[in-house]
Amino acid sequence: SERVEVLEQEKAAIEQNYQLLKDRYAELQDDLTAHNNPESANDNSLHTDNAKLREALSGMEQEKAKLKLELDKTIAELEAMLETA
Repeated sequence: SERVEVLEQEKAAIEQNYQLLKDRYAELQDDLTAHNNPESANDNSLHTDNAKLREALSGMEQEKAKLKLELDKTIAELEAMLETA
Protein backbone atom coordinates (compact mmCIF):
# COMPACT_ATOMS: atom_id res chain seq x y z
CA SER A 1 0.00 0.00 0.00
CA GLU A 2 2.76 2.42 0.94
CA ARG A 3 4.79 1.40 -2.13
CA VAL A 4 1.77 1.99 -4.38
CA GLU A 5 1.33 5.44 -2.87
CA VAL A 6 4.99 6.29 -3.48
CA LEU A 7 4.76 5.07 -7.08
CA GLU A 8 1.60 7.09 -7.64
CA GLN A 9 3.36 10.22 -6.36
CA GLU A 10 6.33 9.51 -8.65
CA LYS A 11 3.96 9.02 -11.56
CA ALA A 12 2.22 12.34 -10.82
CA ALA A 13 5.59 14.12 -10.65
CA ILE A 14 6.72 12.58 -13.92
CA GLU A 15 3.45 13.52 -15.61
CA GLN A 16 3.80 17.09 -14.35
CA ASN A 17 7.38 17.30 -15.62
CA TYR A 18 6.29 15.83 -18.94
CA GLN A 19 3.58 18.49 -19.29
CA LEU A 20 6.07 21.24 -18.46
CA LEU A 21 8.40 19.81 -21.08
CA LYS A 22 5.63 19.78 -23.68
CA ASP A 23 4.75 23.39 -22.84
CA ARG A 24 8.38 24.49 -23.16
CA TYR A 25 8.67 22.59 -26.44
CA ALA A 26 5.63 24.48 -27.77
CA GLU A 27 7.18 27.78 -26.67
CA LEU A 28 10.41 26.95 -28.47
CA GLN A 29 8.53 26.04 -31.62
CA ASP A 30 6.64 29.35 -31.43
CA ASP A 31 9.95 31.17 -31.00
CA LEU A 32 11.41 29.31 -33.96
CA THR A 33 8.42 30.21 -36.10
CA ALA A 34 8.71 33.86 -35.09
CA HIS A 35 12.43 33.87 -35.86
CA ASN A 36 11.86 32.31 -39.27
CA ASN A 37 10.00 35.44 -40.27
CA PRO A 38 12.55 37.24 -42.49
CA GLU A 39 11.32 40.64 -41.35
CA SER A 40 12.10 39.94 -37.68
CA ALA A 41 15.93 40.11 -37.68
CA ASN A 42 19.00 39.99 -39.86
CA ASP A 43 20.16 36.64 -41.24
CA ASN A 44 23.23 36.19 -39.02
CA SER A 45 21.38 36.59 -35.74
CA LEU A 46 18.53 34.49 -37.12
CA HIS A 47 20.89 31.61 -37.90
CA THR A 48 22.47 31.90 -34.47
CA ASP A 49 19.10 31.92 -32.76
CA ASN A 50 17.94 28.95 -34.84
CA ALA A 51 21.04 26.96 -33.92
CA LYS A 52 20.49 27.69 -30.22
CA LEU A 53 16.83 26.72 -30.47
CA ARG A 54 17.65 23.50 -32.31
CA GLU A 55 20.18 22.62 -29.62
CA ALA A 56 17.67 23.34 -26.86
CA LEU A 57 14.99 21.41 -28.73
CA SER A 58 17.28 18.42 -29.13
CA GLY A 59 18.03 18.42 -25.41
CA MET A 60 14.35 18.68 -24.57
CA GLU A 61 13.48 15.82 -26.92
CA GLN A 62 16.06 13.66 -25.16
CA GLU A 63 14.62 14.66 -21.78
CA LYS A 64 11.10 13.93 -23.06
CA ALA A 65 12.17 10.44 -24.15
CA LYS A 66 13.80 9.84 -20.77
CA LEU A 67 10.69 11.00 -18.88
CA LYS A 68 8.48 8.83 -21.07
CA LEU A 69 10.60 5.79 -20.26
CA GLU A 70 10.43 6.58 -16.55
CA LEU A 71 6.68 7.11 -16.75
CA ASP A 72 6.18 3.82 -18.63
CA LYS A 73 8.30 2.01 -16.04
CA THR A 74 6.35 3.54 -13.15
CA ILE A 75 3.03 2.66 -14.77
CA ALA A 76 4.19 -0.91 -15.33
CA GLU A 77 5.27 -1.18 -11.68
CA LEU A 78 1.93 0.19 -10.50
CA GLU A 79 0.02 -2.23 -12.69
CA ALA A 80 2.11 -5.14 -11.45
CA MET A 81 1.55 -4.14 -7.83
CA LEU A 82 -2.19 -3.78 -8.37
CA GLU A 83 -2.37 -7.19 -10.01
CA THR A 84 -0.63 -8.84 -7.07
CA ALA A 85 -2.60 -6.92 -4.42
